Amino acid sequence: MNLIAIYFILHCVLAAVVAEKLNPLSNEFINLINSKQNSWKAGRNFHENTPLSHIKHLMGALEDEYLLATYPKKKHDPELFASLPESFDARDKWPNCPSLNQIRDQGSCGSC
Repeated sequence: MNLIAIYFILHCVLAAVVAEKLNPLSNEFINLINSKQNSWKAGRNFHENTPLSHIKHLMGALEDEYLLATYPKKKHDPELFASLPESFDARDKWPNCPSLNQIRDQGSCGSC
């Protein structure tokens, strides 16, 4: 199953859960997800009493209203994108930069 299908399923499940106002860390939530699809099995990743604020923090960068207000939105000339290469690998462009080949610990990453 491809990622688009998985995201679609998750979106549908989350919409159903929001309508029912279930705690996203509850067994009821997990059971609901598993009852709506059978291509993968939802399970517990966090204790049911984990604060949602902690989980939201793992989901990526926090929006900075001050920073957003400081920089106006810019429009770019579409012709600029026509000159971009089809692919780019920094390891090939800068082979003498060893840090580009390092795989860093992303244990607490929220997959953002």
